[in-house]
Amino acid sequence: MPDPPERVWWRHLAGVVVLALFVTPIFFMLTGSLREAGLPPPRGLEFLPTPLAFDNYTRAFNLVAIPRQILNSAIVVGIAVPLTVLFASWAGFAMARLPRRTGGVLVGVSLPVMAPTLLLLLFRDTIFSFQASFVPALIVTDGGSPPYATTYLPLFIDRNAFEYLRYGYAAAATLVMFVVTAVIVVIQYRIVKRWRKAFVV
Repeated sequence: MPDPPERVWWRHLAGVVVLALFVTPIFFMLTGSLREAGLPPPRGLEFLPTPLAFDNYTRAFNLVAIPRQILNSAIVVGIAVPLTVLFASWAGFAMARLPRRTGGVLVGVSLPVMAPTLLLLLFRDTIFSFQASFVPALIVTDGGSPPYATTYLPLFIDRNAFEYLRYGYAAAATLVMFVVTAVIVVIQYRIVKRWRKAFVV
């Protein structure tokens, strides 16, 4: 039975909001990279800087061996992606050909077996996500355009500790980041623990 139109409308709206949350920082990183070097950050929203400066990209090629890194990534992706697609499609086709009851049993058996590994990866990725924003925010936008738009917590800690020499602020922010990460990991652990108990026969 198809969902009523009201539910479909809210689902699309939620998708657009999530998409905007993910695309907005990337858009401002891109526009920030088109600003002339040495200019102060804009005081308000700047959707497209004037004049456009593409020299930042040529300077990036001079600072970092980007072509070599792109070649290495292309080799890895050229081998890994086709093999992943091939084996995943074979596995998906095999599971689709199974009877419905057998497929449900297969998923019910494999998910509890994989739960410890999935749990470990979930914790690792959650902790890493707090750190992964540091390098792009520092190198690409240098804290943001408009000001502080991409000053995430790791960049805030780095700036206060090593630029402004406010070791107390940096230590407090580090402690806050640790506590927030620990709380999120504990919540995830409790959710996954209950979820795993549901599969125990």
